[in-house]
Amino acid sequence: VAGVSSSSPAAAVTASYDGCLRSWDLTGEAPRCTHSWTAHPSGVNTVASAALQLPGRKQAVQLVASGGKDHAVCLWQVDHASDPSPTHHLLASCRGHTDSVECVALSPDTQNLASCGWDGALLVWRAGQAV
Repeated sequence: VAGVSSSSPAAAVTASYDGCLRSWDLTGEAPRCTHSWTAHPSGVNTVASAALQLPGRKQAVQLVASGGKDHAVCLWQVDHASDPSPTHHLLASCRGHTDSVECVALSPDTQNLASCGWDGALLVWRAGQAV
């Protein structure tokens, strides 16, 4: 596991060097992986998440940002209310780094996404336009 982020007491998401992001249910005695997907084939270095309430929905979705060894920053929507298990949807794949992305962060209002990497660059993306 390369990183972990939690946007609620009930759920977390982890980043892994195997290229996968994993959603976890934290409500039981032990964490339980509920969903896994390939995010960056060469490895995921970092992850950030936030709860996002969409109009007309009772349950919030999870907004997940990931950064990888492929120099990309990805923005995902994870829907935990999907039956029978959570689903993910790629909202945006942002290119601009010239080396591995090492850190991502979502602003509290989820409108901006910041990333930094081994290239020494700090980039800010308009996440709100992708949602």
